Amino acid sequence: MFLCAPNSTVFCILNFTARPYGALQRFIHMVLNTFEIYTSAPFSTTFPKYLLEFTMSLNMKFIPAPKGHWLKGNLGQFEEHKIHNYFYKSAREFCGTSRVRFLHKQFVIFQDSETVKYLLKHRPEKFRRAKMMEQIFNEMGINGVFSAEGDEWKKQRMLMNPAFRPSQIKAFYPSITQITHRLINRLNKNSTDVDIQSILMSYTVDITSSLAFGKDVNTLDNTESRLQQNLNIIFPMMSYRMRAVFPYWHWFKLQRDRRLDQALNEVKCHVDEFIKAAKEKIAALGFTAVDQAENLLEAMILTKNSEGNGFSEQEIFSNVVTLLLAGEDTTANTLSWAFDYLADKPELQEQLYHEIITMLEPGEVLLDDLNNLPLLSGVIHESMRLKPVAPHLYLEPIQDEIIEGYTIPSGTTIVALLGGEGFDEQIFPQPNSFDPFRWVDVSEDLKRDYAARLLPFGYGARLCPGRQ
Repeated sequence: MFLCAPNSTVFCILNFTARPYGALQRFIHMVLNTFEIYTSAPFSTTFPKYLLEFTMSLNMKFIPAPKGHWLKGNLGQFEEHKIHNYFYKSAREFCGTSRVRFLHKQFVIFQDSETVKYLLKHRPEKFRRAKMMEQIFNEMGINGVFSAEGDEWKKQRMLMNPAFRPSQIKAFYPSITQITHRLINRLNKNSTDVDIQSILMSYTVDITSSLAFGKDVNTLDNTESRLQQNLNIIFPMMSYRMRAVFPYWHWFKLQRDRRLDQALNEVKCHVDEFIKAAKEKIAALGFTAVDQAENLLEAMILTKNSEGNGFSEQEIFSNVVTLLLAGEDTTANTLSWAFDYLADKPELQEQLYHEIITMLEPGEVLLDDLNNLPLLSGVIHESMRLKPVAPHLYLEPIQDEIIEGYTIPSGTTIVALLGGEGFDEQIFPQPNSFDPFRWVDVSEDLKRDYAARLLPFGYGARLCPGRQ
């Protein structure tokens, strides 16, 4: 596959000094394309074979890269927990495509939304998540739909799909309203500064637990909840291990690794109790079909595979924990950033409040009501533009692939930026400014163009089910 980079002529000029070989390759390919357009003669029948091969792909080492240490590479040039910012900075510095090295390991970064869509669309036949992710999730015993690959992913997806039917989600609205009122009460109790991220994590755990298990764990009022505390250990450790250059925990464990093991064991006990209770309820009420399920866990238990068999408790457990982790961290962080941006704009807060009380009737808010709240929608889109739910995905090609004119060997770690174009000033003027009105005072066509360039929930068959 050959995928051309956008604006390749401009790209050649900008990078000619740093990459004369790459610029020459792109220039020749542009000339050959122009020849074919104006003569209607395929250049494959006109030019020597060696010249065509030269223009069709370029070794990965010619991808531009920030200067690094001869041994460490680019390690030490960023704060460990801000590695996503480093990837974005590197991509912007080199016009959207760059390469970094951490010791011996190479990472190739792609920002262009069409390139990223291609990578995500051709999963799992051409690309997969980086093997290190599946390995880490397997080691932790939580390899669910998020990290599974190939046939295993298709099987896991079959397990999850019934649980995310629109009817299931809509039936859950009353619970969301109830938990949201609890959040408001919790915030009203605090007259001084609050840790909004911590409170919102409790909020999302309560919502996810209610949606997944039909159980109200109420971590908003129970600040000593062990479930909440354990989830706060697991997710950061997952991220830490995925960034690790060397998997030391295979040979020895530090205190943080022992804390992780304990947290995983306690969460497993919690989830095992939920599964047991759900099975007892299903048996008592005589449920036999997914349509009868009242929460996601019951839907998973009642789901059958293509052979008519149910799924194992381990498969169900893995996906329940995946739901808890994904629902807590990503949603809470996005909400926290939205609150942070709004806190600096009291006038915008007033406008947003006026829109809500004007457009909504008192009582339960439904999904369709959001169509009548353009400013709130703009706040949500702008928050996700600046702080995407998942800033990037780690992928790798299953076989050697040619991407944007570069040959990327099988197994190379690709960093697909899901919001890279959100900082392109040609698309979003003053891209570092929080301006929800850029989503309001524009045509529907432009809104669609904006949305097509940002992929906070991924793309293709593996689009995040949480998008619903």
